[in-house]
Amino acid sequence: MGRLGEFGSSTCLDGWTVPAPPPPQPAPGEERDGRTSRFLAHVTHELRTPLSGIMGLANLLHQGRFGAMTPQQRHVVDQILGSARHMTSLVNDVLDLARLETAHMVFRPERVDLQALVADACEFMRTLAAERGIVLKSWVDPACPVPLLDPVKLRQVLYNYVSNALKFSPEGSAVLVSVMAEADDSELRIAVSDQGCGIAQEHLASLFSEFRQFNGGAHQGSGLGLAVTRRLVEAQGGTVGVHSVPDQGSTFYALLPLRTAVASGVGSD
Repeated sequence: MGRLGEFGSSTCLDGWTVPAPPPPQPAPGEERDGRTSRFLAHVTHELRTPLSGIMGLANLLHQGRFGAMTPQQRHVVDQILGSARHMTSLVNDVLDLARLETAHMVFRPERVDLQALVADACEFMRTLAAERGIVLKSWVDPACPVPLLDPVKLRQVLYNYVSNALKFSPEGSAVLVSVMAEADDSELRIAVSDQGCGIAQEHLASLFSEFRQFNGGAHQGSGLGLAVTRRLVEAQGGTVGVHSVPDQGSTFYALLPLRTAVASGVGSD
C-alpha cells in the first residue's frame, strides 16, 4: 500500500510527486470589477482636490473678497458654485460606492444621540429646503433606545434620503424625517416621507440599483445616492425599502440593528 504524505506544496505517493492544485483564482468578471472599483476610487479621490479649489475661490468671489461684483457677475459665480457642488456630490457618490465595493469603507460604531444627530442633519438640509419652498420636519421617538451605530454613516443615510425627497417634492409641500424603534426594540427605523410625485409600482424594485433614475431623469443626479444608501445600510446588517403612491408621495426607510454587526469584508475599528 502506498504512503501518502505532505512534501511542501506537493503531495507524495511512494516517491512520486503530485503537484498540489493551484489556489482558486477570482473569476475574470470579479477581477475586472475589482480593478474598475479601484480605478474609480483613485480617479474620484484625485478629482476632489481641484473641485475644492474651484469652490473655495468661487466662495471668495461670492463674499466680495476681490471687490464688489455686478448682479450679472454674482449670477455667474452662483452658477459656478452650483455646478461645483453638483460635481462634488457626484464624485462623492462614486467614491463611496467604489469604497464599499472594494471593502475600504470603515465603520466606527458608537452610542448615538438620535435627537442631536437628526436635529443637526435637518438643520444642515433646511436651507436647501427653504430655497425650494419646502418645510422640513423631524420627529424622534423619545422612548427609542440608544443605538450603537456609526454616526457619520447614519448621517449620510439621512442626507441621501432627505436630498432625494427634496428633489422630487413640489413647492409648498413638506418632508418628514421620523426615527423610532421597531416593536421588539431590535431594529431602528429611519424614514423620510415626502408629498411628491410618487413612484409607479413597476419602478420600485430597481430604485436602489446603481445609475437608476426615475421621472425620466428630469432631475440632476448620478443615480447613485440610493444605491450608496443601500450599501451603507446593508453593510451594517440592515435593509432598505420604499412605500410609494403615484401623485401622493413616497416614504423611503432604512431598518438598522440597534447594535451594529458590520458585514464580512467591510472594515471596522
